[in-house]
Amino acid sequence: MVVDNLGRNGIAAYVLNTCSQLDHKQIAPFIVVGGGVDSANAAQAKAMGIPIIALPNRKRHPVAYLHKLSQILRAQRPQIVHVHGNSRTMALELSVAKRCHCSARIAHSHNSTCDHKLLHRLLKPVFVRSYTHGLACGSKAGRWLFEDRPFAIAPNGIDVAHFLFDGQTRECTRAELGLEGKFVIGHVGGLNTQKNQAFLIASFEQVAQRDSQAVLLLVGAGPLEAELKRQVASSPFISRILFYGPSEDPSKLYQAMDMFALPSLFEGLPISLLEAQSAGLPCLVANNIDSDVVLTNQVTALPLEAGTQAWAQEIARIRQSAQTHSRSQQQAQELRSIDTTHTARVLLNQYQSFLSLPSES
Repeated sequence: MVVDNLGRNGIAAYVLNTCSQLDHKQIAPFIVVGGGVDSANAAQAKAMGIPIIALPNRKRHPVAYLHKLSQILRAQRPQIVHVHGNSRTMALELSVAKRCHCSARIAHSHNSTCDHKLLHRLLKPVFVRSYTHGLACGSKAGRWLFEDRPFAIAPNGIDVAHFLFDGQTRECTRAELGLEGKFVIGHVGGLNTQKNQAFLIASFEQVAQRDSQAVLLLVGAGPLEAELKRQVASSPFISRILFYGPSEDPSKLYQAMDMFALPSLFEGLPISLLEAQSAGLPCLVANNIDSDVVLTNQVTALPLEAGTQAWAQEIARIRQSAQTHSRSQQQAQELRSIDTTHTARVLLNQYQSFLSLPSES
């Protein structure tokens, strides 16, 4: 597994969740990282017996990074090199793997856009010759990276049971956070441009004008944290906008919420939305999010272009109509498709087909 970094993000979660479920008698994974490694993720990998190999920083020292990657691949001689990212810059790692005669070279798309579109376009000729198999977290992410070339879906997965609604946990967490009797609009994600929290805050302010019990709970950290806190500092509702910070295990925080909001500018297949659905929460999301991630009838998609007033009105409608944490048996069945035991089996079967290994029954 090759990743840009192993921080608190969706790619890291996918890699670790998947590795935790793979049959290590058939697949012996190790993770190569070209950036930072979160301490909790490092501890999780260590507990699973999965080596993490830290390389020179991919962005600051690309030549040293690729040279060291080549050394590792020649020494380890893996059959599969599985590169995770959201642009054709993955051609760098995949080309190194090709020169090192790795038989299966997987490009795995985790998003539906990137920050460096010019480089993405320029690298297309190199990229299409560098990989042997294409994977994507969803249809939209696959079309973004591979266009009309074939790819397979390797869905993101979570431990569904860990996020299922628990009334006692809800009561305790709401008491800890002083949220008894409140209507809690929750959001989990990095505080960055993609996740669009400024829009959510503006929408919430319109809700708060009419609903004295409404509270916005923001879980996460990121480069826009200071800017978002400045935005909130001038709000008349500052006491009802809570910056929780990052959480190594947000499951109890989903229990404290009454709904989940995700106004992202773009997404691949957001793990936070899978977690929120597993917790039984009604969800309001931007309509640019891949429909592959909508697994229950409690997800409402709304265009960002509709504006903050429309989002505030939809939040109010959900507030009136939602039965918090209700889940039908049909929804429970649908959620089984995102459990890590299933998604890891899907990936293992794909690995087996790539290498013509014996198939799992």
